[in-house]
Amino acid sequence: MVTKAHEHLHRLRGSVIVCLILALFAVPAGSWGSVAGKVRKGDREYSGENYEEALKKYRDAQLEAPESALLHYNIAAVQYKQEQWQEALTEYQGTLSSQERDLAAKTYYNMGNTLYRLGNLPEAIEAYKSALKLDPDDMDAKYNLELVQNLLEQQPEEQSQQSPDQSSAEDQQEQGSDQQEQSQKEEQQQKEQEQKEGQQEQQQEQKAAEDEREEEQQTPQPRKPGQMSEEEAQQLLNALQEQEKKAQEQHQRAQQVRGSKTDLDW
Repeated sequence: MVTKAHEHLHRLRGSVIVCLILALFAVPAGSWGSVAGKVRKGDREYSGENYEEALKKYRDAQLEAPESALLHYNIAAVQYKQEQWQEALTEYQGTLSSQERDLAAKTYYNMGNTLYRLGNLPEAIEAYKSALKLDPDDMDAKYNLELVQNLLEQQPEEQSQQSPDQSSAEDQQEQGSDQQEQSQKEEQQQKEQEQKEGQQEQQQEQKAAEDEREEEQQTPQPRKPGQMSEEEAQQLLNALQEQEKKAQEQHQRAQQVRGSKTDLDW
């Protein structure tokens, strides 16, 4: 499965014009001003990361324009931010009723990200491919498509179901092995006892060796040229561990899909 990704806000040139045209065609002339005003308020709340309030404004506007593809898109954008992946996917699907090519391309891209979050990698791949058919120059879609394809290839193949004959043979083997468990248990107990006694002897030897080393260490020993102290060695170890941690974080960030595209202006 896939784990959470770092978000980036993307805007495309010409998006304001596109959204205004959609609004004119999707909203009755008499109520367009009211709907647009509610959407603009929702946009301000969204920009301030007040996602609950933004969602309320978009829902209010949707009551007057239930067929607006753009409102489906804006609502989906909020739900994506709230990590409500399944709800966002449903709203993005409602956006596909639009015949506007640019909006459809961004919708397919966002659907790919949403399906990725849901762990549905095959459908995410198909969504990215649909986005690229509409916008072949979308570098984010190309990047995410390649990344998810690689992740899908790395997943282990599902094991095929066993036949009844195989299951029966395994059952018989298990029954036969039950007869050996008692003797094996006794042998194991004997081994554990022997190991326990050996450990006790080893502990005694270690203690004697430690006592001898403590006596030797009471007399300070001169440090050889170039020899690190224990403190210096620990500092070096900590520095190496920090470098490794940073390298792992960079690798993890490289394994995340790029963020969704938003288009909230009317």
